[in-house]
Amino acid sequence: MEHKEQVDEQLERRKAALKKYQDLKARADHPNTPQAEKDVAYRMAAKVMADWEIDELELVAASGATPAIVMSMIRLTDVGGVLQDALVGMAASISRGFECRNLIHEYNYPSADRETGNSRIPGVYLEVVGYSHDVAMAKELYYTTAMDLQVGLMGEKQKAKNYQREYSKGYVERIVDRIMAEVVFARKKRVQEGVSSGVALALRDQKQLVADFFADLHKGEKFGSYREKKTGYDANARARGRDRASKADLGGAGRIAGNGMKPSLGGERKGLGK
Repeated sequence: MEHKEQVDEQLERRKAALKKYQDLKARADHPNTPQAEKDVAYRMAAKVMADWEIDELELVAASGATPAIVMSMIRLTDVGGVLQDALVGMAASISRGFECRNLIHEYNYPSADRETGNSRIPGVYLEVVGYSHDVAMAKELYYTTAMDLQVGLMGEKQKAKNYQREYSKGYVERIVDRIMAEVVFARKKRVQEGVSSGVALALRDQKQLVADFFADLHKGEKFGSYREKKTGYDANARARGRDRASKADLGGAGRIAGNGMKPSLGGERKGLGK
């Protein structure tokens, strides 16, 4: 009974944080909101997100309750798509920045989820395993940057596949550097400044719990390394990709989201090389 009360309390606090975040995000995204007010609203939304995470960690330290570890699948592109390597690298790097474990899956045929029966279309997917709030923030950052990359490419006059791949490499290199410096580092610093020694221990233990969850999920499986396609180096394409990434708006990324349903696994799997 006590565990149920802890879970209910955690859920209610999470709902309250989500509502506050959504209100701030809506204000920041409204076209009539002045830029200065947008910036304040984005910062406040980020603080709500960090404070909520601190609250979750305080709960872990005080009661021994464990936040939800989830596995979520992100569809990246069609198998063999022009941007496959760039999107795989970007999604994997972002999720690792949020202490998640990941794995690449390639599905070459239509299928369905074993548990729900929901259809699954062919494509390259990234399996992300981590705490629900980390997975949610990694997913939003990926969706934000992947869309910005593709919009940037649509505006390029040069449409050759090699050019697009080289442009994407430049974009990914720069955007990952920015995310680590502007989002991940700032988030970690904010959490560290607000946690007690008990929470610091909980943080350390959580990393091991995620690793254990991932290992148990794939017990007995062996994975190879992901190999990128070779491209002809194009300094101009990479520079234009980096320039696009330097201008990308990361201020509103990191939405708090609900726990994902764990889909069934199947098809070809490839482990990401270190």
